[in-house]
Amino acid sequence: MLIGKCNGFTLIEVLFAFSFFIVFSASVVPLLNIVYAERLSIQQEQKALLLLEETVLHYSAGENVNEREVEGIYITQRDLRGEIHYFCASWAGKNGREYETCFPASRS
Repeated sequence: MLIGKCNGFTLIEVLFAFSFFIVFSASVVPLLNIVYAERLSIQQEQKALLLLEETVLHYSAGENVNEREVEGIYITQRDLRGEIHYFCASWAGKNGREYETCFPASRS
């Protein structure tokens, strides 16, 4: 008995589409993980810069500033030139890289 015109998908077509979807997903998921880690690192950098700015403002206002650690961000003081002090923030990013940035400060 012959079946007339069939408008459905064959098993081969479904398996091909499914395998294409799996290959595509397997290549995109690692990229999404990298993008997410970079996004978290940028958020950490913003937090470090805010902490560093706050520290410099306190120092410039004449307050005593101690070295400290906040959520893995280390704020340190370096005396390099006479009245100008450098405050540095260093941290390990969520993407596995080490970061450090410094701001100069002087007392008014």
